[in-house]
Amino acid sequence: MSVGFRKSFLGFNCDDVIEYIQSSHRKFSEKEKELNQKIESLDNTIANVNAQLEDVKAAKAAVEAQLKEY
Repeated sequence: MSVGFRKSFLGFNCDDVIEYIQSSHRKFSEKEKELNQKIESLDNTIANVNAQLEDVKAAKAAVEAQLKEY
């Protein structure tokens, strides 16, 4: 990936390099924040589905108990 830093006497312009690093850090920090929010949302969804599954299991057990009575 070519970034296009300006040349300096002993290599690249330090300001260009620092700006590139800060820009990359900001971009990846924002992406990390988005992904962490998505993980949290999916964890909440999993917890809700697990709670619904437990309710269904309890209802199934109650229906099976009634079925055994007949």
